[in-house]
Amino acid sequence: MPKPGSGANIRQTPATTCEEAMPVTLTLPYPPSVNKYWRHVMRGRRNITLLSAEGRAYQAEALFYIRSQLGFSFRPLVGHLALRARIHPPDYIRRDLDNCLKAMLDAMTHAKVWVDDCQVHELHLAWGEVRKGGMALVEISEMAAADVKFARPEKTGGNKRKKQ
Repeated sequence: MPKPGSGANIRQTPATTCEEAMPVTLTLPYPPSVNKYWRHVMRGRRNITLLSAEGRAYQAEALFYIRSQLGFSFRPLVGHLALRARIHPPDYIRRDLDNCLKAMLDAMTHAKVWVDDCQVHELHLAWGEVRKGGMALVEISEMAAADVKFARPEKTGGNKRKKQ
């Protein structure tokens, strides 16, 4: 430790592990469109929205990809997160970029990459070049507290109505 007034400008920072300092990078299969991700069925007089067979298949495949990259001992990320994704489509068919997002976020929630996808406070999506079969390259990093703006308040349960 330098002596006061010695001119050394050294700032002490707490030690961090490599896992905490580096962002999480994942390669995922190309996600289905949100139009194919859900299906609607009638139960009696009620219309119910369910995950489609294609959506379930994508979640299972994404879970395999994530577990093979992060391992089974990976603990879910906590705090506010920033996500950057480059989507590489399987062909040159015209698509909406945002239609890929919901399936990817739900698959990462299902695989316990994070606690809930509401933790993602910053999002960057971009198209990549066409690749056979398609894929998504995702980078998730923790946001500094100073970078989080307009964060939703945590649920406290204080606004529930009391029974009398």
